[in-house]
Amino acid sequence: NHEEKPLDVFISEQLNMVSNNIERIKAVKNFEIPAVSCDICDYCRNSRMLTESVSYLDYEINGGF
Repeated sequence: NHEEKPLDVFISEQLNMVSNNIERIKAVKNFEIPAVSCDICDYCRNSRMLTESVSYLDYEINGGF
């Protein structure tokens, strides 16, 4: 949790995480490999795509599959 660490330590850790993953980030950005959806953030939740047909009977009334 970044609230327990000094801001400079938190930022340094996050920059290290990005630098350790930059090749994968570039490959996803260039559509060379598929992105892995987290299904948590707004982007992932709003960009879901159907991969097969779905029966209306499987749909829950409260708003989701």
